[in-house]
This record gives sequence, C-alpha cells and structure tokens, in this order.
Amino acid sequence: MTVNSKPARRVPRSLVIAAMMAVDALIIFDAFAVAYLLRFRFYFLAYSYFQPAPVDEYLRAIVVVAYFWILLFFVFGLYDFDRHRSAVDTVSLVVKAVTFGTLIILSLTYFYREFSFSRLVCVYAWVISIVLFSAFRIAVGLFRADWYRSGKSRKRIALVGSRSLARFLVEKTASQPELGYSVVGVVDSEPPPSPMPECAYFGKIGDLDRIIVENELDGVFIAHPTLGHYDLLEVIHVCEQRGVSIRMVPATYDLLVNYSDLEEVDGLPLVKVNEQSYHGVQDVVKRCLDVTVSLTLLVVTLPFWILVAVAIRAQDGGPVFFRQTRVGKDGRTFRMWKFRTMVMNAETLLAGLVDVTALDEPVYKLSDDPRVTPVGRLLRRASLDELPQLINVLLGEMSLVGPRPEEESLVARYNVWQRRRLKALPGITGLQQVKCRGSVSLSERVRWDMLYVRKRSTLLDLWILASTVWVVLRGRGAR
Repeated sequence: MTVNSKPARRVPRSLVIAAMMAVDALIIFDAFAVAYLLRFRFYFLAYSYFQPAPVDEYLRAIVVVAYFWILLFFVFGLYDFDRHRSAVDTVSLVVKAVTFGTLIILSLTYFYREFSFSRLVCVYAWVISIVLFSAFRIAVGLFRADWYRSGKSRKRIALVGSRSLARFLVEKTASQPELGYSVVGVVDSEPPPSPMPECAYFGKIGDLDRIIVENELDGVFIAHPTLGHYDLLEVIHVCEQRGVSIRMVPATYDLLVNYSDLEEVDGLPLVKVNEQSYHGVQDVVKRCLDVTVSLTLLVVTLPFWILVAVAIRAQDGGPVFFRQTRVGKDGRTFRMWKFRTMVMNAETLLAGLVDVTALDEPVYKLSDDPRVTPVGRLLRRASLDELPQLINVLLGEMSLVGPRPEEESLVARYNVWQRRRLKALPGITGLQQVKCRGSVSLSERVRWDMLYVRKRSTLLDLWILASTVWVVLRGRGAR
C-alpha cells in the first residue's frame, strides 16, 4: 500500500506567533480604552463623578500592561499551538493569565506615587479582556479546525505500535481531522495482525531513520505500551536527530493523573496515583450550583409537571413517576426518579426484548422500544422525562453534571476499567451525553466519563449544561 498524500507548505510558526502577539496588544489597548470610557465618560457603576483622568497616564500604563500580559501568555502556554485545547480549557487558561496579570498591575499601581489609577478601570478591563481574548482564541481555534478539515497543512504521522491502542489512535485521528494529524503508516516489529485503513506498514523500529526520510514525516506517535526501554530511547534519539516531533501515550494513559501529582526523587520521576483525591472548594461550588439551579428549575417548570402528570394519568391511569434503583458514586445505590414513559409492566416485558446476560458489553439501547407510550415518546424526544431527577440532585444523590447512572444488573457485569466511571457523582447530563448521546458503545461512554472526571471544573460544568440544551434541541441520539 502506498500513501500518496504529500507534505503541505505551512505558515512559519514565528510569523503566526508574531501576528497573535500583535492582535493581543490591540485587544489590551481596546479593553483598557473601553474601560476608561465606562469609568470616566459614562460613569458606569461609578459612585463618584471625578474629572476625567489624564489619558496619557493610562496610555503609558497600557504599554506596561501589554508587556507583562504577553509574557504571561507565553508562561501559560497561550502561544503554544502544538497543543489541542477545548474551548473550555482555552477560556480557563485565559481567565488564569488575565487574572494573574491584573493582580500584577494592581500591585504595581500601589507603588506608583505620581498618579492614582482607578481600580474600577482595572476591573472593567479584566472582564473585557477575558471576553475578547477568549473569543479571539476560540475563533482562531475554529479557523484552524476548518483549515485542517479541508486537508491543508496536516502533519504526517507514523505510529510506533500496531495493536489496540494504536488502532484507537488511528480511528480518533481519522474521525477528528480538525486535530491536524494524518496517520500515514505504522512502525512495529511485525506487520499488524489485520490491515489498518489508510495506513501502510512502513517497517521495523530499527528502520525508523530511513522511514522518516523516505516518507517525509513530521512526527511520530508511540502507542506501544510494551515497547522496551532501549527501543524507546532509540526511537527518541532518531526523532531528535531528524528534527521530528515525538509524542507518547503512556501505558497508564487513562489514570487520573494531574501535573501536581508529579515529583522527583534524586532524578527519578514519580507519579502519585490518587484517584480518590478531594477537590475541596471545587466540590462546594459544584454543590451550590446544583442546589441553586435545581431549585430554580423546579419552581419554573412546576406548571409543566402538572400538565405531564395529567397526560400520563389520562393515558392509562398508571403512576406518574417511575423509580428505579441505580448505581451512583463509589457503587452506592439510590432510587432515581423519572416521568413514566413506558407501559406499567415494562420491567416484566424487558426479558423478552433483550437478554442482559448475553450482551457483549453490559450496555443496551433499544432503538424502537415497543414499551414506550405515545406520551413517553414525546417526553423522551425532548429529554423532559429526566426532569424529576432534580429531586435526586437536591437530595445529593446526583449532580446536574456527571457520568450517567446505570442499572444494578449492568453495573454488576462491569470489569475493573468500566467501574472507574463510578468515581464521580452521577449526573442528569454529562460529557458523554453531549459527545456521544445514544451511543451503544460502553467503551466510548467510559472514555468520555473518565475524561470528565479528570478535567472536571465549574467552567466545564457550565459548558456541558449549555451544550446539553443545544443537543436536546437538535434531538440527536434521543430514543
């Protein structure tokens, strides 16, 4: 098999960074200019009507601000375009960089005695900067994703490894062209047991130097958990000699490891594995968000509950609510509430529709479930049958956002890897529901759930809640 794609000409990295720095400087100027006008021209939220401050003092200050903030952007990796970040991660980094930069500026103004700068201007500029920088970087990210999807400037990558992990990487890069990678071949001690789509077998690891030159590779991904120590060092050496980037997926890639878990003992790197870590303030904020939003939604949707209750009762005279035992955080069970969307003997009929013990994976999703009632079908299409779970959220058994709780019979068949999705409080919605709603692949569900557990934050929760509304309106994956 031959790979016909040729390397594309790319815009020099230094030129891209210079252009980004120029736009960032303009954003800083605009943010402080608008902040100045809000304070001294429109007196927005200002309690005292001072005479407008000297513009030239603020212009000189903006030069200092631009210098420090652009340096901070380098420190926080906002000019590192080799990293692929989600919109949530991008906004989070911008908030951290701009907040830290604002604190530095406020500290410097304390020691500047010739003129007293307005603290309100700094606060306004802080808010405006976060919005503008976030919007700009998200827009750049979207442009880059579209650029890669069109097939331009993708990096030609070879995989070291050809088993399950390597295949997973091939599938992901193929399904997500916006990442900018084109896996053109594999390198391993022997050919793959079965062909990989669009991937040639380049040869053995000992031939890597020749392979890089002949195929004009831009990078190498190591997806070989059992690769020997000396073979790994040889791959790294060859890539460094040829100026080719190298990335490695560790054997423990799905463990919950953060940068703060890395330490060193006399030059020996150690990774602290603590998947039961306490999140402190973050958990308190999450609980406050759960209670506040749940109470608000309960009050706002109360008339709808009455209408649904009347419709369900009028249909067959059965109960309005359906309660089922589900498995939550750390394997604890609880009774989950839903509006009843099925016939009253649905549990009895299930055995005739699916044999849980015969499933390849402990997961199922019936595409055209005959047990669903007409009213239930309407509720499911808009995911409104999930509303009563707000009660579970108020009771602390669930959260607004988290892995989806499953039935006891399915969880009982989980292997040790699949049970790891029970490490967080289950949610009404989650990253899994946003990214792969309706998927019957448990492996895909677990991967998204574990990604959420690893990266969870208040900002991510808010993004998932907003994305859920869009997914529900589109009706994607509803059954």
